[in-house]
Amino acid sequence: MGGVKTLTALLRSENSKVMQEAASALYTIVSESDEHNEHKGSNQSAVVADHGIDDLAYASHQGTIYCQRTVASIFLELAFNRDIRAQLASRNIPAQAMTHLCRSNDPETQRYALQTLELLAIESSDMICAQEELLDILLELPLKTMDEKLYLIAGKILLYYAENKDTCKQLVENPSLKESLTIFARTQNAVLQKVVAKVIFCTTEHKGIKSKAKQIRLDKVLGYIRDNAADREAWDMADQGLQAMNCDDDNLSTLPTLSTLEKLNKMGSKEQFGSKTSLGSDVKPSGSSSD
Repeated sequence: MGGVKTLTALLRSENSKVMQEAASALYTIVSESDEHNEHKGSNQSAVVADHGIDDLAYASHQGTIYCQRTVASIFLELAFNRDIRAQLASRNIPAQAMTHLCRSNDPETQRYALQTLELLAIESSDMICAQEELLDILLELPLKTMDEKLYLIAGKILLYYAENKDTCKQLVENPSLKESLTIFARTQNAVLQKVVAKVIFCTTEHKGIKSKAKQIRLDKVLGYIRDNAADREAWDMADQGLQAMNCDDDNLSTLPTLSTLEKLNKMGSKEQFGSKTSLGSDVKPSGSSSD
């Protein structure tokens, strides 16, 4: 416990190399497999104890590119622990830190940060929706990168904004919405097409928002999905979305609401968030690395 506390404190070091080595050591502690460490859970709890979360958040802002990537992977490992995930979601600081890292120019850092936010949303969608800056980041992402893995994670997080009436209004008022959803739809990824269809369908559930959705021609995105559906379910969802968009009957039957757990099961396994193995191979924390 004392050693972990010392390491988290070193995340505030003015020496970037010391900060980086501390982050690497902490990653090793939180990511060791259960086979080799039966006390993994208690080690992870030790990392977030006292000022651990605040220290990690500090490093996410002040660390080198490599240190930020490692910190993002630490948060992701912690978020896989249900108890710790609830603890992280109870505060705004972790989400703020991950939102900041979503702006990183490093794709791996972006991916770990987005994956962490998706997991935190399981515990508190309201907390995620409160991150107003994140909405802009998610919608700007397809305009700045061609990484379809990031598209899928971003799309799933956008669902939380779409399902919340207040943030859904912000969504349709964002000038990048139609272009970004169109890019998502054109990937020919069946899951992503269904996410896009569901996001647009949510905009039809409230009169004022639906009017704006029609004004910016989100029906064109649904039409593209229906004409180029990657599977039958994507076609069905796009078709239902078009019916809802073009129908004045507010009692039109809705698409099945996907719960957060269903989103995880249907739209991506834990491996798509980043397994321990993939994290280890991608990050490879080492004090001697320098990005």
